[in-house]
Amino acid sequence: WIAGFSANLGHGEVFVAEAWALYYGLNLAWQLGLRQIMVNSDSTLVDMINGDWVDSHPMSVLLTKCKELLKNQWNCCVLHVYRETNFAADFLAKLGHHKDLGYHELSSPPDQLQPILDDDKNGLLRPRFVPM
Repeated sequence: WIAGFSANLGHGEVFVAEAWALYYGLNLAWQLGLRQIMVNSDSTLVDMINGDWVDSHPMSVLLTKCKELLKNQWNCCVLHVYRETNFAADFLAKLGHHKDLGYHELSSPPDQLQPILDDDKNGLLRPRFVPM
């Protein structure tokens, strides 16, 4: 654990929350001086960040800010992963619902997150169920 964050953005769409999470995460990594970054996301946002979008998209300003951060002098990529590999991020996203409105930086992981981080460190595999 280097650092983390959780945010309460109020009510809104999941895509908007994911876009803010990407922005907050990239910004935090840059501020901490981390220059080798791999962002894993289970969001369709990955395709938009790695490709193009129409300037009239409602989130174009925030997506542009994310793209600008990605152009900084660092080795940073945004990759799509399956939801089953993103338990820690999901935990932090849900944690935001129980916090005051706004961004909350975490210098240490919440106690309830530690078992999830331990499972990740130990390479625990989680099954992916695909409907047929």
